[in-house]
Amino acid sequence: MEMSAQLARIQRFVRDNGRLLDSLQETEEELLTGVEYVPLADSTFRLRGIIRGGVIDYVSSQPVEELRQDAVNVVTLQRGTP
Repeated sequence: MEMSAQLARIQRFVRDNGRLLDSLQETEEELLTGVEYVPLADSTFRLRGIIRGGVIDYVSSQPVEELRQDAVNVVTLQRGTP
């Protein structure tokens, strides 16, 4: 959930300012724990979320559905469900 919320904040910032953030502090919103933001080349960025020891990586060039599916997979594996 935190990664989806952070993604929405970043997308809103890009829409309003026409550029990527240098850091998450630029959103001027409360920082969400467990989410790392790294700007990359070509107007892309990576979000990394750590949830109960599992890691979810999302690069902005990927469809958002991949972020959601990766999150479901990590939570499912941690619960011990195949």
